[in-house]
Amino acid sequence: MVRKSYSLKRLALTDFVVDVPRACKKTTLVKALEEADVVNKFKATRWGQKLAAREAKANTSDFDRYKLMVQRMKKSAAMKRELAKLKKQAA
Repeated sequence: MVRKSYSLKRLALTDFVVDVPRACKKTTLVKALEEADVVNKFKATRWGQKLAAREAKANTSDFDRYKLMVQRMKKSAAMKRELAKLKKQAA
């Protein structure tokens, strides 16, 4: 964690509150965050899960993306076959 100034437009408030004194040291802040388990609580939220999914998608390799494409194609073909069967039965 590096301390720096941020524009208020870039900040987003969450429901997690940690009591720390004004202008506390970094070690005090890190200790308070660990005791409150803020990072794990955030990861459990929908927002944290969305960020984790975005990061996982960004870290996929070309071969992983290819495997996902093949899975989607197989799933789509199976759905089309089942839909054709249902249409044939209905007719």
